[in-house]
Amino acid sequence: MNKKSRLVCITCLIIALLASYLLIGCSSFRDNTQGNTQSSNEYREFTDSTGRTVQLPKNITRVVASGVASQIVLIAICPDLFVANSIDDDTALEYFGDQYKKLPYLGQVYGGKENFNVEELIKIQPDLVIDIGEGKKGIKEDLDELTTKTGIPFVHIEFTLSESDKTYQKLGELLNRQEEAKVLSDYCRNTYDKMVDFSENVNKTSALYITYFGNYGVIAKGSFHAECFDLLADNIAVVDEVSNKGTGNQVDFEQILEWNPDAMIIGGDNTEELMQDSRFVTLDAVKQGKCYCVPVGPFNWFGTPPSVQRFLGMIWLADALYPEQTDYDLYEETEKYFQLFYHTNLSKEEFEMLGGHN
Repeated sequence: MNKKSRLVCITCLIIALLASYLLIGCSSFRDNTQGNTQSSNEYREFTDSTGRTVQLPKNITRVVASGVASQIVLIAICPDLFVANSIDDDTALEYFGDQYKKLPYLGQVYGGKENFNVEELIKIQPDLVIDIGEGKKGIKEDLDELTTKTGIPFVHIEFTLSESDKTYQKLGELLNRQEEAKVLSDYCRNTYDKMVDFSENVNKTSALYITYFGNYGVIAKGSFHAECFDLLADNIAVVDEVSNKGTGNQVDFEQILEWNPDAMIIGGDNTEELMQDSRFVTLDAVKQGKCYCVPVGPFNWFGTPPSVQRFLGMIWLADALYPEQTDYDLYEETEKYFQLFYHTNLSKEEFEMLGGHN
């Protein structure tokens, strides 16, 4: 082979190598959040409940919840995928074993604390952060900003009690866990429909849901936190400006006395202190012995945070207010919920300690 022929061969070889390199480069891209080069066909697009379309790994294996309410929903469908924790209550964590205690605590994006640790999130490098709950004002902009700031996708999934079945269907699509999602979705749909049917066939008791965090609060009619309470009771806390905070609308005792409910549901951090208030003996609910403390375990069954555990609240409230008209055993229903959503068993002794019968 002459010199000219060798030069042509070498040139052709170089061109072939460059073409191969370019082809490899075009078929992959740099994922800045993971620091890995991944094939483009390993990613997919997902449209969340806000209408935002985000790019996600095809197989999600590392999940972070945006807060406690979101984590409660997610524990039911993906307890094995968490790489961080949003729950800072050691008593609540006892229900879920040691795996969550060992995870780094990140806080929450929304809610009363809003202490989400972005720097720690970037170190952890999850596949995505999932926010579940009501569609708050400005949420699209919030999640876009967080996604840009961290390089980690944030998605929002709408959650209300009345359409919680759709929440789990959407999560099944997101996490590729359709079978698990169907079981949870069916439970939510069937239980909610059963409670709606029940509520339409009872004479609703006039009631107040009173919270106490150092002062009086009521969960007003129409509040996001009153969803299950409004369904099963005649919520007489009608106010001009409804607060969607977990503490409710602040009122004085004179207003409670004016409302004078036939039944009271009591919750909050200082329930015992509230029950010792001697002025309450003048209320019809106290005279009739119809005061009920909301069960807590692992979380408040009525909210705080307002998540999927409110199904327990509905089941409990119907049995508390209308014991002669319910057709189920409260312990059996509670145990079923614990197995399905918390992946744990609940003994009768533990059930009684929760305050299921009070």
